[in-house]
Amino acid sequence: MMLVEEAMTPAAKCRRMAEMLRAKADKESDPEARAEWKCIARGYLILATQFERNGSKDIILPTIREIDEKVI
Repeated sequence: MMLVEEAMTPAAKCRRMAEMLRAKADKESDPEARAEWKCIARGYLILATQFERNGSKDIILPTIREIDEKVI
């Protein structure tokens, strides 16, 4: 049995994540935190658009550790 999320395209996964983050932002009482959640959601929408343009079939994102190593 295939889960719904497994059948989703990378763009659809990004759009779904953006919706979840936007909902989290809407519930946030702290204006700074709300703005951060909205910014992250916008990033996922941009990524979704890029997937649609490029026709990518899979999403491979770096791990938090890989990102941290580049920053340090």
